[in-house]
Amino acid sequence: MLFTNALIFALAAVTGTQALEFPNPTVGCHDDMLVDVEEARRAADQLASTCDSGTPVLKDSKMHSAYGSAMAFVCNWGKDSQGCSHQAINEAIRLVNAECGENVGGYVQIDAWAKQYGRLSTSSNPCPNLNG
Repeated sequence: MLFTNALIFALAAVTGTQALEFPNPTVGCHDDMLVDVEEARRAADQLASTCDSGTPVLKDSKMHSAYGSAMAFVCNWGKDSQGCSHQAINEAIRLVNAECGENVGGYVQIDAWAKQYGRLSTSSNPCPNLNG
């Protein structure tokens, strides 16, 4: 599912939330890694539910959710635990789709937040230097 700016802003208007902007994001693509679009969407939705429940991403660790052969993840290499949100995951998906295509693995790195969001195949290890 391709998230466009219009859709993000429409969702923000309906839910009363602000559209999210990452400070100076870097997008990376894994062109050799195809992901099933529907499975990636479901994995992202599951991760977003965990994030929205208030579960933090512990310092120097990662959280992920898998559905079928796709995985959505968030990594935190900061000094403290950090929250994550549906809005952040949606923005990361939008940026990865725009840069990589909607069926390619990729990630968005936000150095100012010491975070990375992305999607990969379940055989991958996102942020391999972190616990989780």
